[in-house]
Amino acid sequence: MDRFFDRRESGASTRLVALRVDPGREDADLYTLTWQGDETDHEPLRLDDGFLLFFRCPTLADAAAATCRCSAHAPRHARLLAPDVVCDIAEMLALVRTSDRDRDRALLDGLNLLFDLLGATDRRMPEAVRRVLFPLANHVGFDGDFSGLLLRAGVTRAELEDALLWCLGALWSRLRVYEHGAPPPAGQ
Repeated sequence: MDRFFDRRESGASTRLVALRVDPGREDADLYTLTWQGDETDHEPLRLDDGFLLFFRCPTLADAAAATCRCSAHAPRHARLLAPDVVCDIAEMLALVRTSDRDRDRALLDGLNLLFDLLGATDRRMPEAVRRVLFPLANHVGFDGDFSGLLLRAGVTRAELEDALLWCLGALWSRLRVYEHGAPPPAGQ
């Protein structure tokens, strides 16, 4: 089943992106939409003030997208209920704390999504964070076993976890959550 909504009138495709933060949950905690147009990379929903817009339920996708006046490419009528991309933050953190292998690509996919989302904000990754995460993302793209990379690069699991937590904090500081028809509050 093709889960992309093809906006033939603009040449854009829309993806439903899910973030799971709470390890006690089976489903995602937050969702957003990203789209790729003829002249743009994958872009998340963004408000006029630069904040990224997320929502708690896939059925709110159209209503949330309608509040994004900042882009003429904001997707409409996405009708996506199953996520195309899942960033399982809870699993990513568990992997870096206790595992040597990214068997299901949770770390790779999650890192790539975090990089894309952060790239759409005004937050710039400090060099110390880039030094830890970029080589890891490059490595697990070819070899899911990342224990050797950590040893060769002289990176501890604590440094890796801190780098991920920096990304999450930076992302959380630049997002707003759309709730059931209400405009997202400023400064959320």
